[in-house]
Amino acid sequence: MLDEIKCITPKRIPAFLSSKREHFLAGQALDTGCKMEPFSFLFIGDTHGAVDDFQKQKEIIEAYDPEVVLAESLQDIRLDTPRKFKESLEKRIISDTVRFDEVKKLIELCQDRGVRLIGIDFHNFGLTGDLKNAVEGKPTNAQKKEIQEIVKKRQNYHLKKIQGYQRKTKKPVVIIIGAWHLQENSLLMTGLTDYKVIFPCDSRGTILIGPTKGKIQYSERIKR
Repeated sequence: MLDEIKCITPKRIPAFLSSKREHFLAGQALDTGCKMEPFSFLFIGDTHGAVDDFQKQKEIIEAYDPEVVLAESLQDIRLDTPRKFKESLEKRIISDTVRFDEVKKLIELCQDRGVRLIGIDFHNFGLTGDLKNAVEGKPTNAQKKEIQEIVKKRQNYHLKKIQGYQRKTKKPVVIIIGAWHLQENSLLMTGLTDYKVIFPCDSRGTILIGPTKGKIQYSERIKR
């Protein structure tokens, strides 16, 4: 899914939510490895299926060995005990808007490493009733306004949850979230400091917020 990128639809960003694609690093795309600088937050941009997002997630989690991973795709699910991990893997249900297979490998990785895995979003991304179908099709003007309000509430909720976990660990907090939220002027990027963002991009270094047929790489941005 592309968020809002996951905001709102599993396959594409609604046109009325899309913003101009940003261009970082003076047009220079970088294949980034895990450099072990200390940060409060490590953001990993998720394409929600455009690429195999788990490989980059696994690389960073193994390199930084966090105590907690915050994941948008877990929505309102909190996996912080062995029993909860076991129950989640047995139930195999996230919500109407996230398939279990999308997060299965991440759940298993965090379970194996003893890492708390915490959802930082609303159930079904705050979408109810007809809105869940509207984002896949052609929402009315009234529905567009309602969806935009949900997006704002989600962004504020993300920020509040992330800030709360900074005080609960001495290690970097790893946050896995749709790349749409990691644009340079977003609430998260302007509301926080001391972070590294590792984001998917195209060959020109442009952050990836939609499907592409070209080569996908990863670049990084730092704010102290």
